[in-house]
Amino acid sequence: MYKSTLPGISTHIAHNNPAKCSAFNKVFKRGYATYNYVKLTIPNEVQVHSPHIIHNEGEVAPYAPLPKKEVLDKFVDFWRNNKGIAVITGAGCSTESGIPDYRSPKGSFSKGHKPTTYQEFINSHHVRQRYWARSMSGWKSFWGVKPNATHHVLSSLEKSNYVTGIITQNVDRLHSMAGSENVIELHGNNAFLVCMSCKSEFSRPEFQLELEAINQDWIKKYEINLNGQDIENIKTTQVRADGDLDLRGVDYSTFHVPSCKICKSKGIDGVLKPCVVFFGENAVPSVVQNATNIVKNSRGLVAIGTSLMVYSSFRFMKMAEDGSIPVWILNVGPTRADNLKNIQGKIESRSSDVLNVLKDQLHLK
Repeated sequence: MYKSTLPGISTHIAHNNPAKCSAFNKVFKRGYATYNYVKLTIPNEVQVHSPHIIHNEGEVAPYAPLPKKEVLDKFVDFWRNNKGIAVITGAGCSTESGIPDYRSPKGSFSKGHKPTTYQEFINSHHVRQRYWARSMSGWKSFWGVKPNATHHVLSSLEKSNYVTGIITQNVDRLHSMAGSENVIELHGNNAFLVCMSCKSEFSRPEFQLELEAINQDWIKKYEINLNGQDIENIKTTQVRADGDLDLRGVDYSTFHVPSCKICKSKGIDGVLKPCVVFFGENAVPSVVQNATNIVKNSRGLVAIGTSLMVYSSFRFMKMAEDGSIPVWILNVGPTRADNLKNIQGKIESRSSDVLNVLKDQLHLK
């Protein structure tokens, strides 16, 4: 009998109506029902650099000192005077949990990583073999991360009615794990798979069990470590922001990728895809609309840990500008929104350091 190395979760989901999955809907805010949407694209400038960024050897998260007291005071006053703030978060929120970002000097893009596009994934079996081999190899490091201070403080801000909703570009479900409830996962999350033929959804942790079981020879041949090591103990040159590992010198053509069990029983080869929005794919209109409602009904907007380079997130900054909604940016490095006319201020420091100050000043639990 195959013995899995995956701790904890083995729940299986397979259905045609995501709304039936109430327990997971509550935690992850799922919503993949159709696929008609606005494309997720990225401009050519995929790397950003700032003289404020300092990287210590082996660290995933960039470090930058706190700003002057008068800047922090202004930021705190913004929150104190504006309950009902919308928040947009990006990869920079999760770096202190051990997940690399994309565009800092040690981010995935800065190291030459080019993410798999939707078209590549759908059209090429070899690309899917490479994708799932890397995803399987890095899965437990990704799935095992914990929320950091940024996630916890944002949850406290929501409970105290300072935050009306979080629009996150991250697929790591850390905001929900920290206790935030009104989380809009703009790009989906990595906890589920969807069949591109029948639209049934499945648990990603259970899919991990299947990947490991049918690829034992491949795992042994390339000495892939599946023992659930801490992501921070893996060489950061191997870890990607999407939670996979950059494997070198392996033959992906011998890696087995399962197809949808429901389609297979009908003689159809259903392609399984993570419930995340790939580059070149389209974002779910209902999710975008929910995020739009949060921004338009907010008294302010704060962007945290994101360069806002993709339009799917930048659109909300433009929406705030058009609606004269005041905006703060908390991000180490330049952003696409730095020159918008409604920017009240920008802080280039670690989000956890700044939000811990905010938590103390607002006397949050």
